[in-house]
Amino acid sequence: MLNIVSFLAISLVALYAPVHWFIAVLLVFIQAIIGTSLFGLVAHETTHRNFPENPILKKFLSFMWSIFWPFIVKNPLRFEHNSHHIKIGDTEFDYEVAGFAPFIRYSGNVKHTFFHKYQHKLAFFLYPFYANIITTIGAYHSGYWEKHNRADLSEQAISLLQTMLYFIVIPSVIKGSVLWYLLLYLIYQCVLFYGIYVGAAINHFVPSILKPIPKEHENKFGYYVCHNTSNFSASNRFWFWYTGGFNIQIEHHLIPFIPVDNLHKMVPIVKELCKKYNYPYYDYQSFRELWNDHYSYLNQLSSKNVSEAVESEIRNKRLYQAR
Repeated sequence: MLNIVSFLAISLVALYAPVHWFIAVLLVFIQAIIGTSLFGLVAHETTHRNFPENPILKKFLSFMWSIFWPFIVKNPLRFEHNSHHIKIGDTEFDYEVAGFAPFIRYSGNVKHTFFHKYQHKLAFFLYPFYANIITTIGAYHSGYWEKHNRADLSEQAISLLQTMLYFIVIPSVIKGSVLWYLLLYLIYQCVLFYGIYVGAAINHFVPSILKPIPKEHENKFGYYVCHNTSNFSASNRFWFWYTGGFNIQIEHHLIPFIPVDNLHKMVPIVKELCKKYNYPYYDYQSFRELWNDHYSYLNQLSSKNVSEAVESEIRNKRLYQAR
C-alpha cells in the first residue's frame, strides 16, 4: 500500500505542481521505479491467483491498471504470461520471443535476419519499448489477436485511452504544453518497461540454456524449468523489491501459484532438491553477472551460422513437449 500511495503522490506532484523541470523528470523516474516494483508485487500476482482478495482493492486496481502499467493490459498479460510458463523461450508460447523476433533472436528457432547481426547492441535501445513490442508485434506473430481479438481488443483500446488521458490529455488541458507531458510519459514508460524487462526476462536468456539436456532428463517439466530459468541476487532486498520478486525465477516457475512473499522460503528447499537429483540451479550472485551473460548469449545468437551450442538449444526445445 505504501508503494501505491507513494506512486500516486509523486505522480501528481510531477504532473501538476510548479516544480523545476529537472525535479519533474526525477520524480517521474522514481515513479517508474515504483511502478516496476508494483508490477511484480501486484500485477504479476493477479496472473496466477485471486489477488487481491479484497473486492474494493480489486476494483481500485482494475481502475488504476492502465496508469500503473500502460500497454500491459490485464487479460492479455494473464494469457501471455501463463503461456510463457508452459514452454519458456518457444516462439509458439513465449510472446517475448515472438514479439522481438524481427529484431532480436532469443532462440535458434527464430530465423536469422539482418537485424540479428547487431542484436547485442540493438537490445539496449529496444528494451524501453518492451510492452509496446509485445502487445503489437508479439501479439500478431504469436496469433494472440487472431484467437482473442473480440474479447481483448476493446480492453486494449480503453486502457490506452485511460493512459493517455491521465499522463497527457488532462495535464495538457489544465497546464498546457502537450509535448512536455508527452515527454514525461515517454520517460515513465521507458524506465518502467526497461526495468520490467531487465528484472523479469533477461534471466531466461543466458548461455547456460545452450547446454544440451541429458537424455535421462529429456521432456521433464522440472528439468526444463531449471534449465531455462535463473535467479540473481536472491538474498538482496533491493533487487527483490525492485523486481517485485522476479529475481527469484526458478522457484516461481516450478510452483507459479506461490505468493511472491513466500519465494524466499522455497530457495533452500529447491536448491537441495536440485542438488539431490542432479538438476541445474543457476543462481547469479549479482545483477552485473547476469547482465554480462545475457549479452554474451545475444552475441552468440547474433551470428547467421548455426553453432553447435545453438543447435543444442533448438534440440532442447523440440524435445520438450508442452503440457
